[in-house]
Amino acid sequence: MLLGPPAAGLLVDIFGDYKYLFFMCGTVILTGGLFLFVMNIYNYHMLEKEKPGKDGEQNQLNVESQEHVSALEVEMKHTPEVEMERSEPEAKEANGVQREPQPESAETPH
Repeated sequence: MLLGPPAAGLLVDIFGDYKYLFFMCGTVILTGGLFLFVMNIYNYHMLEKEKPGKDGEQNQLNVESQEHVSALEVEMKHTPEVEMERSEPEAKEANGVQREPQPESAETPH
């Protein structure tokens, strides 16, 4: 940025023409664009290279979290608080007692 005006003045003083100044400005812009283009391709290449490693780590984390959740669910099913919260029919079914058949034609009293 700070070298542009002195370099442009030097080019005009040496050659006595402004066309070389415009060539210099165009070259600076093209160099910056080419650098961004190359670095963008390099960045995508590096992201693709890292992707299989991240997928493997993510799958491992998912498996571990599923195992942890299933272990917590098993622990929660056998706690005394959960056993007490069950309704009487659920508790009978869990203990192996069969339900009493209810007559299909029974009407509810009004």
